[in-house]
Amino acid sequence: MYRAFLDPDAMAKWLPPNGFTGRVLRMGARVGGSYRMQFTHLGSGATHAFGGECVALVPGEHIVNTDRFDGPNLPGEMRTTVTFKAVSVGTELPVVQAGIPAVIPTDACYFGWQESLQLLAQWVEAEISGCNPLLPRLRTLSAASAALPGRGVCERLAQRTNARAEKLLKLFF
Repeated sequence: MYRAFLDPDAMAKWLPPNGFTGRVLRMGARVGGSYRMQFTHLGSGATHAFGGECVALVPGEHIVNTDRFDGPNLPGEMRTTVTFKAVSVGTELPVVQAGIPAVIPTDACYFGWQESLQLLAQWVEAEISGCNPLLPRLRTLSAASAALPGRGVCERLAQRTNARAEKLLKLFF
């Protein structure tokens, strides 16, 4: 799971929310390394690029990176922290973002991360089920930030994802 956040091909597959394609332009997956990615809206063709720096990388534990958008309408620097916590049915995955530009609605961040994490869950579960059905299933929890409103949406996503993981466990055990 940790690898899915650092592998350019994996990121292009799961990180863009619905309606977007993604392309990793540069990936320096090391502390102090930089990355650059772009999303393109499938319907309009509009592209926005962003990038930042890897601040902390602790394999299997957490990733911290900065994000800056290229456009002048999205100023400032965001800081994203992803924590990987082993639980009985897989991995709990809290995502915390700070410094989100004011023009981006908070709900849009929640929905974008929810869609991305659902894609990640489908991608990782498919990979796992093809290798060994006895491996733990993915359990994701997106908590973009405890300080931001809309947390119930993230909890509902986690409940749906956990229910899917429980169904998979019943199939194989």
